Amino acid sequence: MVSAFHNIALANKTYAFAKDLNGEHLYNGKKVLTINKVQQKGVYAPLTSSNNFYVSVGEGHTLAHCFANLKNPEFFESIFSIIINVWGLIDSRETNEEGMLPAVSWMKNTFSFLIEE
Repeated sequence: MVSAFHNIALANKTYAFAKDLNGEHLYNGKKVLTINKVQQKGVYAPLTSSNNFYVSVGEGHTLAHCFANLKNPEFFESIFSIIINVWGLIDSRETNEEGMLPAVSWMKNTFSFLIEE
């Protein structure tokens, strides 16, 4: 399960927000026929070395990008990865009080104009 603003990999090797996938063909070749809204409490936004993780889609899986709420995440992933890695050399804290890496929290505030909500 992902949020409405998680980026999901499409068959054409781009990404789109989960809320906009109706009728789209996913990276795994499946076509999205319906989108169901489910309200749950909590946050899930893993940060992986590939900037992607797998999510369940029906009976299969497809790719989601680690950068939720950010259009065209593949455009930003190189510079954001550099910031995260350099910041990690300076600040050894795993997460802050929000449960985020300090570098991610800083980028969220600094680049808030790029974030869709």
